[in-house]
Amino acid sequence: MARKTGGRKGNPEVLKNYRETKRREAEEQDEASVAGAIKAGEVELTGDYAGLLVALRQAQQKRSSKEALAVITEAFGKLDDASLAEIANTPIVKNIIAKVSTIGEDRLPPGAYIRDKDDRVVGRVPWTERDILDAYPMVTFTPIETIPVTFQGHTIQFYAMQEIKCPSIFVDIYKQHLEATREQGDLNLKALGDHFGPGNVTVETGWSKAQ
Repeated sequence: MARKTGGRKGNPEVLKNYRETKRREAEEQDEASVAGAIKAGEVELTGDYAGLLVALRQAQQKRSSKEALAVITEAFGKLDDASLAEIANTPIVKNIIAKVSTIGEDRLPPGAYIRDKDDRVVGRVPWTERDILDAYPMVTFTPIETIPVTFQGHTIQFYAMQEIKCPSIFVDIYKQHLEATREQGDLNLKALGDHFGPGNVTVETGWSKAQ
């Protein structure tokens, strides 16, 4: 006799209503966060500022970066320079712009500046993990020290003498760090030599022989 399999099926309508409720709650939370951020910056939510709040909320409902950014840049274009700088630099607004600028296939390239209709910068497209993986090949590398390496807001922890596989840009940055450290060491040795006199500083330790 065949064994009956399968679990209990959920009610599609209940699930749909649940998801809709969660979506509305998320939108209300976003709206409250934006309002709080703007109020924290001592900006009154009237006139163009209120319009910007609505635009930010609408932008998060779009399905492509092109549509979302069109809404945002139009709203920012109504602000004067001082107001634009004040609003655009609040953390919540920066986060929303970063989020909507990476939606869909029509997004701007990572690192690109987002400008309003008057060509004023209102934000910058962030690098996502996918962007980094697409742009840089994976390599295997063994660092000689324990150190965090950061690229465009993404950090990978290196551990001394432990092999790691990661995008090549992190290894390049680490090697630049090593080169900068070596150059700084050379400068320190030169400074010690200038102070104590030629031949009085050991290369191995950088200490004066007089010590």
